[in-house]
Amino acid sequence: MEAQKREMERTSEELSKATGTVYKNVGSILVTVDDKEKLKNDIDESIETLDIRIKGLDRQEKSLRERFEALQDTINKAMGQE
Repeated sequence: MEAQKREMERTSEELSKATGTVYKNVGSILVTVDDKEKLKNDIDESIETLDIRIKGLDRQEKSLRERFEALQDTINKAMGQE
C-alpha cells in the first residue's frame, strides 16, 4: 500500500506539471480527461484514503506485535516453571 501511495503521489505531481491532453486509464483503455482538476482531486482523495488505511494497518501491526510478545513471555515463563 505504501508503494501504491508513492505511485499516486508521483502521478499527482506529474499531473500538476502536465500540459495539453491528459489521459486516464480505465480498464484496458485510455480515455481523454476533460476536467484535469477533478482528476487531480480524485487522485488526492485516493492518496488520503491510502494514508488512512496504512495508519490503520500500522496500528494493527503494533497491537499484534504487543500481543505476540505478551504471549511469548507467558509461554517462556510457563516453560521455565516446569
